[in-house]
Amino acid sequence: QIAMLQTPTPVELASLAVSDHCNVLSLETLNRLGLGQVEITVEAHVRQLPPGLSEAIFFGLEDVLELVGDRSVTIESIPDGASFRENEPVMNLIGSAADIAMLRTPLTGVMSFYASLVTAMARYTEAAFPVPVHFFGLRKLHPSHALQYLLAAHVAGMEIDATALALKVDPEMQISDCQEHFTNMISGDVLSSWSAFLDLRETHGAIH
Repeated sequence: QIAMLQTPTPVELASLAVSDHCNVLSLETLNRLGLGQVEITVEAHVRQLPPGLSEAIFFGLEDVLELVGDRSVTIESIPDGASFRENEPVMNLIGSAADIAMLRTPLTGVMSFYASLVTAMARYTEAAFPVPVHFFGLRKLHPSHALQYLLAAHVAGMEIDATALALKVDPEMQISDCQEHFTNMISGDVLSSWSAFLDLRETHGAIH
């Protein structure tokens, strides 16, 4: 049975345990053919963007570097936050076929995940500018994925200060949030509830 909050550990991620079985089969086939140590270059690009998009935003390089680790693989990449178009290379991996065989699934996952999220979120911030867009998505996410979504929202220009977890993204951030209906319903006295809430403005970042 898989526990609700059980996610791959950093050790499992670094060992590339999160890979498709076809990656393992490719590795075994290459080794049987004596081709595992052949140096190759693999290019990452997007063949087709979603309808209505002429470009997307690249993000995830730091995670890519951590997944590659100390393997003898050279990474050539556009920087995080850079825009790219269809069929435009965003990254080259240069190394042995054996190493790259096991990297393809997790690296594709990292880049697809972050580029998709950051690009979609940035469309909201651009449409709303100069009005800020606040990220309140934690109630719609599995909690074990929250930090990745907060990071993507921050990169896209959204305000993420409604959770203390945002301090992992930006330690200098001032955490604040508004009153929810929960205490008003329990109190039975809305004015008293609001008064008690607003007393927290200086100490806890309560905002009206």
